Amino acid sequence: MTPNAVYLYRSSAGVPLRRKLRFERKQFAWQSYDPATDTWTWGARDATSTLYNLHLLAASRPETVLVTEGEKDADAVIALGLLAVTSGAAGSWRRHHSEQLHAHSCTLAVVLPDHDSIGEAHAFDIAEQNLVMGIPTKIVHLPGLSEHEDVSDFLERGGTREQLLGYARCTTPITLADLPSSPPERPRSPSGAFAQNAGLIALYREKLNLPPTARGRIKVRCPFHADANPSLAVDLTQLVWYCHGCRIGGGPVDFYVKWKAKEGQTVSRRFAWHRLKATYL
Repeated sequence: MTPNAVYLYRSSAGVPLRRKLRFERKQFAWQSYDPATDTWTWGARDATSTLYNLHLLAASRPETVLVTEGEKDADAVIALGLLAVTSGAAGSWRRHHSEQLHAHSCTLAVVLPDHDSIGEAHAFDIAEQNLVMGIPTKIVHLPGLSEHEDVSDFLERGGTREQLLGYARCTTPITLADLPSSPPERPRSPSGAFAQNAGLIALYREKLNLPPTARGRIKVRCPFHADANPSLAVDLTQLVWYCHGCRIGGGPVDFYVKWKAKEGQTVSRRFAWHRLKATYL
C-alpha cells in the first residue's frame, strides 16, 4: 500500500531519524532510519522524542514558533514562510518538546489547535509545559472553522499569512491560571467519580471484546502483555481494573493511557479524559 504522505523527522543537525507514513482514512505507520545500512525498518521506539521540523528550528532559531497538532498542518504553515513544529499528534506533547523550543531560542509559542475538544486539550498541554519552561504561549482560535477543522482548512479556504499573524498578535498570552483543572484522579473507593459514568463501560467492552451480557466483576486476558491465563480483573460496576501480571491498574483514564501506549502513542491524562468524554459520555 502506497502512503499518501511521508513526514520525515530529523535531528537538530538534520540527520534523518524516523518517518511517519500516512495512508488512507488517516492510518499511520512509523519507520526508523539505520544510518549504518542506509535502510528503513518498520517501527519507532522513540516516536515522540523530537519535534517535527526540529532541524529547521535549530537552523533558524526564531523567537516566535507556531505549533500545530499534526505534520500536515505544520507543513501548511511552513509553506507560508513561517516556522511551525508539532509533536505529531494530539496528547503527545511532553516537557522535552518545550525544552527543545527553549534550547533553540523560542521566546513565544503560538499554538494553532484543531477546532474540537481534543485539540483544545492538546493546546492546554502545550501551554502548561511551555509555561513551566518560561516560554510565553498564545492559543489562537481561528475564525470560521467547523468541528474538527484546523489551520490547513483555514488556509485552503483562502486564509493568508497576514491574517494568521494578525490573529496571533491580537491573542493574549495564556497564564497558568487560565489552564483547566486536571482530569479526575483514579477512584479511591467504590463511590469514585467514574462509578457514575456508566457510558464508560463501553470502553472496556470495546477494547476487551466483552459480550454485551458481561456484568459485575470479570477476569479476562490482559491486552498489555502475553497472557496465557486471564490475569486482568475488571469491575464493570465501579469501572476499575487491575492486572495481576503487569501489577498495574486504575480507572478508565489509566486504561486508555495504557491502551494508547500499546499502540505506540504517548498521551496525557488530560487528553485521555477529554477523549473518553467525547467518545463514551
